[in-house]
Amino acid sequence: MFGMKEAVVRSNLAKGTNRGHAMYDTWQECVIDYALYYSTYLSDIKTEGEYFEFLKQNYAEDPTYVTRLKSI
Repeated sequence: MFGMKEAVVRSNLAKGTNRGHAMYDTWQECVIDYALYYSTYLSDIKTEGEYFEFLKQNYAEDPTYVTRLKSI
């Protein structure tokens, strides 16, 4: 659902990999694994502004991604 790669280091719920992306038995496991990712790597982010800055620097290649996300 989120285009996540299978985790190698952190705890995760993935059942394997398909074309480089993690596979799950249910969408619920995918959502929980997404939360595990955030709690492992992004626990220092405390504000919405810090989150958007993280996305801008690390997530999307499109320079307008954060602007478009905020408009939704």
